[in-house]
Amino acid sequence: MQITETLPGVSSYFGTKGIKTGKDAEEFQVSESANSRTAIPSDSQIVSYYKKLCEDYPDVTFKMSDLQTPASYHIGYKGDSHQQGENFSCPDRCSIQIDVSVIKKMMADEDFEAQIKGTIGNIIMDYPRYIQWAKRDGCGYCYYGLSTENGKLTEFIGESRVRASTDEELREMWKDELAAEDNASKEIKISYEKLINSAKNQMQETFFSMFDKAQYRRSRVALAEQAPKSFSGE
Repeated sequence: MQITETLPGVSSYFGTKGIKTGKDAEEFQVSESANSRTAIPSDSQIVSYYKKLCEDYPDVTFKMSDLQTPASYHIGYKGDSHQQGENFSCPDRCSIQIDVSVIKKMMADEDFEAQIKGTIGNIIMDYPRYIQWAKRDGCGYCYYGLSTENGKLTEFIGESRVRASTDEELREMWKDELAAEDNASKEIKISYEKLINSAKNQMQETFFSMFDKAQYRRSRVALAEQAPKSFSGE
Protein backbone atom coordinates (compact mmCIF):
# COMPACT_ATOMS: atom_id res chain seq x y z
CA MET A 1 0.00 0.00 0.00
CA GLN A 2 1.24 3.48 -0.80
CA ILE A 3 -0.17 6.81 0.30
CA THR A 4 1.01 10.14 -1.05
CA GLU A 5 -0.05 13.38 0.64
CA THR A 6 0.82 16.92 -0.39
CA LEU A 7 0.17 20.09 1.60
CA PRO A 8 2.05 23.40 1.73
CA GLY A 9 4.84 22.84 4.22
CA VAL A 10 3.64 19.35 5.02
CA SER A 11 4.05 16.48 2.59
CA SER A 12 4.01 12.80 3.39
CA TYR A 13 5.01 9.77 1.38
CA PHE A 14 4.20 6.45 2.92
CA GLY A 15 5.25 3.06 1.68
CA THR A 16 4.28 0.05 3.74
CA LYS A 17 6.43 -2.92 4.40
CA GLY A 18 4.84 -6.24 5.32
CA ILE A 19 5.94 -7.73 8.62
CA LYS A 20 5.63 -11.42 9.40
CA THR A 21 5.45 -12.28 13.06
CA GLY A 22 4.61 -15.18 15.32
CA LYS A 23 6.14 -18.57 15.98
CA ASP A 24 6.13 -19.59 12.32
CA ALA A 25 6.64 -16.03 11.02
CA GLU A 26 3.31 -16.23 9.19
CA GLU A 27 0.09 -14.23 9.20
CA PHE A 28 -2.37 -16.01 11.44
CA GLN A 29 -6.06 -16.58 10.89
CA VAL A 30 -8.48 -14.45 12.89
CA SER A 31 -10.78 -17.19 14.18
CA GLU A 32 -13.70 -17.61 16.48
CA SER A 33 -12.92 -18.79 19.99
CA ALA A 34 -14.79 -20.15 22.98
CA ASN A 35 -14.52 -16.70 24.57
CA SER A 36 -16.20 -14.79 21.74
CA ARG A 37 -18.80 -12.12 22.49
CA THR A 38 -21.62 -11.80 19.98
CA ALA A 39 -23.16 -8.37 20.69
CA ILE A 40 -22.70 -5.88 17.83
CA PRO A 41 -21.10 -2.69 19.26
CA SER A 42 -22.27 0.82 18.43
CA ASP A 43 -19.94 3.48 17.03
CA SER A 44 -19.67 5.16 20.44
CA GLN A 45 -18.84 1.85 22.11
CA ILE A 46 -16.11 1.18 19.54
CA VAL A 47 -14.50 4.59 20.11
CA SER A 48 -14.79 4.25 23.90
CA TYR A 49 -13.15 0.81 23.84
CA TYR A 50 -10.36 2.13 21.60
CA LYS A 51 -9.66 5.08 23.90
CA LYS A 52 -9.62 2.82 26.94
CA LEU A 53 -7.11 0.58 25.14
CA CYS A 54 -4.92 3.59 24.41
CA GLU A 55 -4.93 4.57 28.09
CA ASP A 56 -3.14 1.32 28.87
CA TYR A 57 -0.16 2.51 26.78
CA PRO A 58 0.56 6.14 27.75
CA ASP A 59 3.92 6.14 25.93
CA VAL A 60 2.33 5.24 22.58
CA THR A 61 0.53 7.53 20.13
CA PHE A 62 -2.41 5.79 18.48
CA LYS A 63 -4.57 6.51 15.46
CA MET A 64 -7.61 4.55 14.35
CA SER A 65 -8.21 3.73 10.68
CA ASP A 66 -10.99 2.18 8.62
CA LEU A 67 -9.15 0.70 5.66
CA GLN A 68 -11.94 -1.66 4.61
CA THR A 69 -14.58 1.01 4.00
CA PRO A 70 -14.40 2.23 0.38
CA ALA A 71 -13.73 5.97 0.23
CA SER A 72 -11.85 8.33 -2.05
CA TYR A 73 -10.45 10.27 0.90
CA HIS A 74 -9.82 8.39 4.11
CA ILE A 75 -9.58 10.21 7.44
CA GLY A 76 -9.59 7.66 10.23
CA TYR A 77 -12.84 6.07 11.38
CA LYS A 78 -16.03 8.00 10.56
CA GLY A 79 -13.93 10.98 9.44
CA ASP A 80 -11.75 11.12 12.56
CA SER A 81 -8.54 9.26 13.39
CA HIS A 82 -9.24 9.71 17.12
CA GLN A 83 -5.53 10.30 17.73
CA GLN A 84 -4.44 9.61 21.29
CA GLY A 85 -1.06 11.09 22.13
CA GLU A 86 1.26 13.50 20.34
CA ASN A 87 3.74 13.49 17.43
CA PHE A 88 2.35 10.53 15.51
CA SER A 89 5.06 8.95 13.30
CA CYS A 90 7.85 11.05 14.85
CA PRO A 91 11.05 9.09 15.68
CA ASP A 92 10.85 9.91 19.38
CA ARG A 93 7.38 8.42 19.74
CA CYS A 94 6.12 4.86 19.29
CA SER A 95 3.21 5.24 16.87
CA ILE A 96 0.57 2.61 16.09
CA GLN A 97 -2.29 2.81 13.62
CA ILE A 98 -4.93 0.28 14.56
CA ASP A 99 -7.83 -0.46 12.23
CA VAL A 100 -11.41 -0.50 13.43
CA SER A 101 -11.71 -4.08 12.16
CA VAL A 102 -9.11 -5.07 14.77
CA ILE A 103 -10.94 -3.12 17.49
CA LYS A 104 -14.23 -4.83 16.66
CA LYS A 105 -12.59 -8.24 16.76
CA MET A 106 -10.96 -7.45 20.10
CA MET A 107 -14.35 -6.46 21.51
CA ALA A 108 -15.89 -9.69 20.25
CA ASP A 109 -13.17 -12.17 21.20
CA GLU A 110 -11.31 -12.21 24.52
CA ASP A 111 -8.55 -14.47 23.19
CA PHE A 112 -7.94 -12.17 20.22
CA GLU A 113 -7.98 -9.19 22.56
CA ALA A 114 -5.23 -10.73 24.68
CA GLN A 115 -3.25 -11.60 21.56
CA ILE A 116 -3.37 -8.03 20.22
CA LYS A 117 -2.32 -6.61 23.57
CA GLY A 118 0.66 -8.95 23.46
CA THR A 119 1.40 -7.77 19.92
CA ILE A 120 1.31 -4.14 21.03
CA GLY A 121 3.78 -4.97 23.79
CA ASN A 122 6.12 -6.52 21.21
CA ILE A 123 5.78 -3.48 18.94
CA ILE A 124 6.78 -1.16 21.78
CA MET A 125 9.80 -3.30 22.58
CA ASP A 126 10.93 -3.57 18.95
CA TYR A 127 10.07 -0.01 17.84
CA PRO A 128 13.66 1.31 17.89
CA ARG A 129 14.47 -1.32 15.26
CA TYR A 130 11.62 -0.09 13.03
CA ILE A 131 12.96 3.46 13.27
CA GLN A 132 16.36 2.20 12.13
CA TRP A 133 14.73 0.40 9.19
CA ALA A 134 13.01 3.63 8.17
CA LYS A 135 16.25 5.59 8.39
CA ARG A 136 18.00 2.95 6.32
CA ASP A 137 15.33 3.51 3.63
CA GLY A 138 15.90 7.26 3.74
CA CYS A 139 12.82 8.01 5.86
CA GLY A 140 12.93 9.72 9.23
CA TYR A 141 9.37 8.92 10.26
CA CYS A 142 7.40 5.72 10.63
CA TYR A 143 4.45 4.02 12.29
CA TYR A 144 3.33 0.44 12.85
CA GLY A 145 -0.02 -0.67 11.46
CA LEU A 146 -2.47 -3.36 12.53
CA SER A 147 -5.39 -4.33 10.30
CA THR A 148 -7.26 -7.37 8.98
CA GLU A 149 -7.65 -8.69 5.46
CA ASN A 150 -9.70 -11.69 4.38
CA GLY A 151 -10.05 -12.81 7.98
CA LYS A 152 -6.34 -12.51 8.72
CA LEU A 153 -4.48 -10.11 10.95
CA THR A 154 -2.01 -8.07 8.90
CA GLU A 155 0.88 -6.04 10.28
CA PHE A 156 2.82 -3.42 8.34
CA ILE A 157 5.16 -0.48 8.71
CA GLY A 158 4.47 2.91 7.17
CA GLU A 159 7.58 4.95 6.40
CA SER A 160 7.68 8.68 5.64
CA ARG A 161 10.19 11.35 4.73
CA VAL A 162 8.25 13.84 6.89
CA ARG A 163 5.75 13.42 9.69
CA ALA A 164 2.28 12.07 8.99
CA SER A 165 -0.36 14.69 8.31
CA THR A 166 -2.89 15.52 11.01
CA ASP A 167 -6.65 15.25 10.47
CA GLU A 168 -6.89 19.03 10.17
CA GLU A 169 -4.19 19.13 7.49
CA LEU A 170 -5.87 16.34 5.54
CA ARG A 171 -9.22 18.12 5.67
CA GLU A 172 -7.60 21.32 4.45
CA MET A 173 -5.83 19.47 1.66
CA TRP A 174 -8.96 17.62 0.58
CA LYS A 175 -11.59 20.27 1.34
CA ASP A 176 -12.49 20.85 -2.31
CA GLU A 177 -12.76 17.13 -3.04
CA LEU A 178 -14.71 16.46 0.16
CA ALA A 179 -17.06 19.34 -0.63
CA ALA A 180 -17.61 17.94 -4.11
CA GLU A 181 -18.41 14.52 -2.66
CA ASP A 182 -20.76 16.09 -0.12
CA ASN A 183 -22.59 18.02 -2.86
CA ALA A 184 -22.86 14.88 -4.95
CA SER A 185 -24.32 13.01 -1.97
CA LYS A 186 -26.83 15.80 -1.40
CA GLU A 187 -27.85 15.74 -5.07
CA ILE A 188 -28.35 11.98 -4.91
CA LYS A 189 -30.43 12.39 -1.73
CA ILE A 190 -32.58 15.11 -3.33
CA SER A 191 -33.10 13.00 -6.45
CA TYR A 192 -34.04 10.02 -4.30
CA GLU A 193 -36.50 12.10 -2.28
CA LYS A 194 -38.06 13.45 -5.48
CA LEU A 195 -38.41 9.92 -6.81
CA ILE A 196 -40.06 8.74 -3.58
CA ASN A 197 -42.42 11.73 -3.50
CA SER A 198 -43.30 11.20 -7.14
CA ALA A 199 -44.10 7.56 -6.48
CA LYS A 200 -46.19 8.53 -3.46
CA ASN A 201 -48.12 11.08 -5.51
CA GLN A 202 -48.78 8.52 -8.24
CA MET A 203 -49.98 6.00 -5.66
CA GLN A 204 -52.28 8.59 -4.10
CA GLU A 205 -53.66 9.62 -7.47
CA THR A 206 -54.30 5.97 -8.35
CA PHE A 207 -55.99 5.36 -5.00
CA PHE A 208 -58.28 8.38 -5.23
CA SER A 209 -59.07 7.60 -8.87
CA MET A 210 -60.11 4.08 -7.88
CA PHE A 211 -62.02 5.49 -4.88
CA ASP A 212 -63.88 7.99 -7.08
CA LYS A 213 -64.80 5.29 -9.57
CA ALA A 214 -66.07 3.06 -6.77
CA GLN A 215 -68.13 5.93 -5.36
CA TYR A 216 -69.52 6.65 -8.80
CA ARG A 217 -70.57 3.03 -9.28
CA ARG A 218 -72.24 2.96 -5.86
CA SER A 219 -74.09 6.15 -6.70
CA ARG A 220 -75.32 4.67 -9.97
CA VAL A 221 -76.56 1.56 -8.17
CA ALA A 222 -78.32 3.67 -5.52
CA LEU A 223 -80.04 5.79 -8.16
CA ALA A 224 -81.15 2.71 -10.05
CA GLU A 225 -82.66 1.26 -6.89
CA GLN A 226 -84.52 4.52 -6.15
CA ALA A 227 -85.98 4.91 -9.67
CA PRO A 228 -89.78 4.20 -9.89
CA LYS A 229 -90.59 0.80 -11.33
CA SER A 230 -93.37 0.41 -13.92
CA PHE A 231 -95.80 -2.48 -13.78
CA SER A 232 -97.95 -3.65 -16.68
CA GLY A 233 -101.60 -4.19 -15.71
CA GLU A 234 -103.91 -6.86 -17.08
